[in-house]
Amino acid sequence: MLKQFTHFLSVLLALLTSAQESEAHSVPATISLFGPLSSNGTAYDQTASSFCIGLINCAHLEIHGISAAYGYNQTKTDLTGVGIGGVGNFVGGSSYGVEFGFVTNINGGHMYGLQLSLINVVQDHVYGAQMGFLNFSGENVGGLQFGAANIILPQDEGGEFAVQFGLLNVSNQERVIPIGLLSLARGGRLSMEFSWDSVGYGRVTLLSGSRYFYTILDCDSRELNPGKRQSYHRERPFIRSATFGAAFPIGPRTNVRLEDVAYSPTWYARDALHGYRVVGEFAPSPYFSYHAGLERLAFREPSRRRSDSLTSKPDRFFSLTAGVSVNALGWWK
Repeated sequence: MLKQFTHFLSVLLALLTSAQESEAHSVPATISLFGPLSSNGTAYDQTASSFCIGLINCAHLEIHGISAAYGYNQTKTDLTGVGIGGVGNFVGGSSYGVEFGFVTNINGGHMYGLQLSLINVVQDHVYGAQMGFLNFSGENVGGLQFGAANIILPQDEGGEFAVQFGLLNVSNQERVIPIGLLSLARGGRLSMEFSWDSVGYGRVTLLSGSRYFYTILDCDSRELNPGKRQSYHRERPFIRSATFGAAFPIGPRTNVRLEDVAYSPTWYARDALHGYRVVGEFAPSPYFSYHAGLERLAFREPSRRRSDSLTSKPDRFFSLTAGVSVNALGWWK
């Protein structure tokens, strides 16, 4: 009896599944008010369409073409083409094409193409670009994230290479170039660096970024120069300038760094310097490193009268530099 009942259930499930599959069909176009209030009726979530225009939403099994709604677009599986929503786009599967929404785009699978909205969220990989205020990817990104905050949180490192451009960049993907005010990346650096050179003033800088590219914030270094405190500008901000640097690994603990330099030793505009420096870096531990190298510097306004402590410097000069760094992200490997 039990075997007969089990057989009956399996046959019933098979019939129901085949019935659902038979209900799935394609239509060339759809006009929709909301969900079942459309030209597809109650079969809206079993219908694939090439074109849909909707008021509150356009809801489909999948889209191969264009879906545009004053409210939002809802695709149960994949979107192939263009989704334009006043609120946004919700894709249960993967997206191949362009998603545009004023509020949000959310994908349950991969995204191949472009997401453009205030908030963009992809659960799986991104191959293309996300552009908005907040961009999030749950797996590796092969492409660009452009926004105020960009986040990449993959479980495993892949072969993809990403570029993040924003005020705050966070990445668990090691192969990334973050360009922003503050960038946190696995295998990267969030370092307080102390440097000394022949200019005569010690420098304090904050470095944040990935293993390959980082932002340099020039910080108030008055306390590092106790003998020259009187020469500093009295109304100096904590951070005066922001530049960038690139690191080229030549070994597991050794890098060659090329950096843009822009700072004023006294924080007066008349003493402002710019140039570049090349340093070698050795990290005996993930939390600590030494560096030494050469700077090529020039005063921004050579004809302007400089502070007394810098009058002996020529308009352009080379300077030896050395220092130490303490990395707060040494644990993130």
